[in-house]
Amino acid sequence: MAHSKLRKPGELPDAQQIARRIRACCMERGWDDVELARRADISRTTLYNLRNENSRRPRITTLSSLAEAFEMSLDRFLWGSSSASPVGSDLWG
Repeated sequence: MAHSKLRKPGELPDAQQIARRIRACCMERGWDDVELARRADISRTTLYNLRNENSRRPRITTLSSLAEAFEMSLDRFLWGSSSASPVGSDLWG
């Protein structure tokens, strides 16, 4: 498991971790907010709120849409390393 801290079933990363993950995945792909919102089929306002840590309890459907846009499983999006990162890297800091 790339994320070293133990987590409880159903637990989600905090808003800062989700925002960091979105920024890292977009940067790797060269996507801006408009492109990610289009690919994930979410509003730019929703994406803005996630990227700026204004969404404390994002919907699982929104997170799933983001994971699909990044072509990874939800678990990997939330807890794993990104596809372009070196093996064993930890985007969660």
